[in-house]
Amino acid sequence: MKLWIAMLTLLWMSGCAGTSYQERTIGQGAAIGATAGAVIGAQSGNTAGGAVIGGALGAVTGAVIADQKLKRNRANARQNQYNQQRRVNQKYDDHEYDDHKDKDKHHSSRYDSEEEDDEY
Repeated sequence: MKLWIAMLTLLWMSGCAGTSYQERTIGQGAAIGATAGAVIGAQSGNTAGGAVIGGALGAVTGAVIADQKLKRNRANARQNQYNQQRRVNQKYDDHEYDDHKDKDKHHSSRYDSEEEDDEY
C-alpha cells in the first residue's frame, strides 16, 4: 500500500512539470482536499464520499488562490511598467531642461546671424 502511495505521489508530481501555475494550484488543492476529505470521511465510515467532497472543495480553493495570485501579478506588472515609464519620462524631462539652455544659445546666435544678413 505504501508503495502505491509513493508511486502515485511521484506520478502526480511529475505530471505537474509542464502545467501552468493555475493548473498546478488547482491540482494541489484537489489532492490536499481529497486527502483531508478521505481522512475525515474515514472517521464517519464514508472514505470515498469524503475524498470526493474534499477534492472538489480543494480544487475550488486552489482555483481561487491561483486567480488571486494571477490578479496580484498583473497588478504588480502594471505598476512596474508605470514606474518604469515614469523614470524614463523623468530622465527625458531632465535632459530636455538641460538642453533648453543650449537651445537658447543656438537660437540667439541664429537670430543674430539672420539680423546680420538683413543688414547687408
